[in-house]
Amino acid sequence: TSLLATKEIVRIFKDWIENNRGWAEIQDAPTWRREKTVQRLLHLASKYYVDINNFDFSCEADAGRGPVDVKVSRGKDKTLAEIKLSSNSQYLHGYEVQIQEYAKAERTQNLIYVFVDLGNPGKRKNISKLYNKARYSGKPYPELVIIDARQRKAASTFNSSEDISYDMPEVDWNIPEIDWEIPETDWINLEAELKNIEFPAEEALETEEE
Repeated sequence: TSLLATKEIVRIFKDWIENNRGWAEIQDAPTWRREKTVQRLLHLASKYYVDINNFDFSCEADAGRGPVDVKVSRGKDKTLAEIKLSSNSQYLHGYEVQIQEYAKAERTQNLIYVFVDLGNPGKRKNISKLYNKARYSGKPYPELVIIDARQRKAASTFNSSEDISYDMPEVDWNIPEIDWEIPETDWINLEAELKNIEFPAEEALETEEE
């Protein structure tokens, strides 16, 4: 489906940004061109995938409510993706209203919202809270993908303690207590059982060996 295809394209793009210095292409771009840069890089990342799977990838397709950043389609099966940088003041409006209006015009509920974090932990928490609220609303909601595009240190100087993820799950440190009590051995009964065991006589053993 177009939804699975779009998720895979975004996953590949996210991995490149976070693990292959793709973040530098965004950080080094002029501020006014950063969102457009992300859009074009995502298009580049999709080329091979959409070609071999017979999907159409469109940038800024406009069905009447303005241009959506990305549309992946195959016939009537359509998925929309909207991209917002954490530096964009309209990042919450983009999730709550903007992409929903595009969905009405395109007549689809397949929506993905790509939030590119350039180093704004407060905004990252806000968009995560909004997404979690939408999940339990009982209504269709856009999937949220957060891409960490913060500047990285070189591996030779990197300290993992300085790069704790904002979204690390809480660890359950409640380790169950171990019952160290060893059951007592009934030595009286054990001795009685050993006396009842019949061992072969030494002569018989020697005969068998010969």
